[in-house]
Amino acid sequence: LDHLREGLKSDPTPVVRRLLLICLTRAQTACGDMQIAIESMEEAIGLKLDAEGSETLEASLRNLKLAINAMDAGNTSLRQGDAQGAISQYEEAACSFTASRCGGCAPLYLALAAAHLAHKPPNGDQALQSADTALQIQNNFPKASRRRAESLVLLKRHDEALKEYKALFKLYPRDAELKKALQKVSKAAKASA
Repeated sequence: LDHLREGLKSDPTPVVRRLLLICLTRAQTACGDMQIAIESMEEAIGLKLDAEGSETLEASLRNLKLAINAMDAGNTSLRQGDAQGAISQYEEAACSFTASRCGGCAPLYLALAAAHLAHKPPNGDQALQSADTALQIQNNFPKASRRRAESLVLLKRHDEALKEYKALFKLYPRDAELKKALQKVSKAAKASA
């Protein structure tokens, strides 16, 4: 992100500026900074370099806004205890993010993993897939690693979960909840060995 911002400060040509803004939008979307992603896309549209390119960017912006609205609705559903409703909204958001051509959004897949874990009964496979997708988009995302570990525990893949929890505990050695989860998984891994 810093390199893209520096490139914008260097007063590039309009074509290069548009490309930098589009790249910045994708990067901001990946880490969940939606308002700035929208502002970057709007600035890229405002350059009006060519009609076809502007129309494509405008369609991308509409889809980005649809994705954000669906993600917000999913968050509301999850807070209200409606995991299935949240999953539906998050899946709609994922489709809209894809249509926006802005790339993936790691916080969306983190929330989708949480919804799959909160679902009755929990769906460990889907939660794991969502956590893995979040980590593919943003590889240094401890919350996604934690959801991944929780999913692995649910799937009774204790050795893999133990590795995830140990890596997280190195980052957050004072986290009491994490320490408790690590101890619990360690016992489960030993029992299943």
